[in-house]
Amino acid sequence: MGANVSLKSSIAIRYGKLATLLEQEEDRTNTLYLDTATPPQVTGGVGHNFTANPVPGIPAVVGHTLTDDQVDRLFEHDLTTAVVAVRGHLPWSDMLTPARFDALVLLAFQLGISGLLKFQKMLAAMQRGDWASAERELWNSLMAKQIGDGKGKNEDRMDRLAAMILHDEYPKIAEAKA
Repeated sequence: MGANVSLKSSIAIRYGKLATLLEQEEDRTNTLYLDTATPPQVTGGVGHNFTANPVPGIPAVVGHTLTDDQVDRLFEHDLTTAVVAVRGHLPWSDMLTPARFDALVLLAFQLGISGLLKFQKMLAAMQRGDWASAERELWNSLMAKQIGDGKGKNEDRMDRLAAMILHDEYPKIAEAKA
C-alpha cells in the first residue's frame, strides 16, 4: 500500500492539475469495460485503451480487474507518453503557459498524438498566440461534434478544454483537488 501511495503522490506532484483533471475526465476505474467508441474499445484504469495499446500480462478482457498499483503505473506511463509526444511533435509548445500546454496534453492523452496533430488550424493559431481562433477551431472540430452538448450549454469536456485555451485557466474540478 505504501508504494501505491508514493506513486500516486509522485504523479500528483509531477503533473498536478493535469493529473487531477484527467482522473476526473476519464473516470478512473479498476475494472476493464467497453468504451463508447465505434467500434468499442476495451478500456480501464485512467482512460487506457487496452485494445489499441495492449499491456503484457494484462488481458484485454471486459471485467478483468486491475490493482491500484497497475492503474497508477499505467496512468503515469500514459501521461508521460502524452507529454513527451506533445513536446517532441510541437517543440513550440514549451513556450505555452501551463494551462494551454496541458490542454494539448489532454488532447494527446485522449486522442493520441496523431489525433492531436489533425487539429492543424487550432495548433497553428496556438503557435501564433491567437487564442480566439484556436478556441474557434477546437469548436469546429469533429471531436466537438462527438463530445458534449455544444459551446456554453452544460459544462463538459469541450467547454473545459476551450477555457484552458482561450482564457488560460484550469477548470474548477482541477483547481479543487490539485
